[in-house]
Amino acid sequence: MRYVYILQSLADTEHFYTGITDDLKARLSTHNSGAVTYTAKHRPWRIKSYIAFTDQERAFAFEKYLKAASGWAFAKSVFDGRGGARHLRHLQPVKPHKCPDLPPKSRFSSAIFLQS
Repeated sequence: MRYVYILQSLADTEHFYTGITDDLKARLSTHNSGAVTYTAKHRPWRIKSYIAFTDQERAFAFEKYLKAASGWAFAKSVFDGRGGARHLRHLQPVKPHKCPDLPPKSRFSSAIFLQS
């Protein structure tokens, strides 16, 4: 599982960082320890939102998209802290055999959007 995440600085709440990892807790600890040059000066950080992908290529493509201007505009509109994720309720995790859009034995490979 790959996670595309958006961090928010607790020191400057208007400062965000987008990245990708396979271990959210460890990566947040790395950012908060100062080991990442780009995020060291805005510590501490919290996870604002993260998106889980079962497909690694889609995860990297989505991270790249979020780092582009149009992707950042999308992220701000969806994960705006005012319930913007309501637009993505249809992507909440479900078991494949209970999802009417997937064949019974298919693997669930869509993104799972979560907001803290």
